[in-house]
Amino acid sequence: MPQSDGTSEKVSMAPGTSLRDELREALRAVLLDSSTPAAAKVSAARTLMEFFDDEPGRGSRRLSEMTMDELDQEIARLSQVRPRA
Repeated sequence: MPQSDGTSEKVSMAPGTSLRDELREALRAVLLDSSTPAAAKVSAARTLMEFFDDEPGRGSRRLSEMTMDELDQEIARLSQVRPRA
């Protein structure tokens, strides 16, 4: 991340995790944080649903093929997944 002095802060990942996993967990943490503004939660949910469309639990259906009820259920499922400590 850029710092005020123009340098970049190094981000460390947990051993054995990929950047994809770290990003997914960060987005889930945004959804679960009660102090996060609603607009940020919507953005995080949308990003999860668009870019992590291959998550298990919903079969082989793509988000674009789901009904509104199925999308609501998927959002609820993603909101209940707790980030790893």
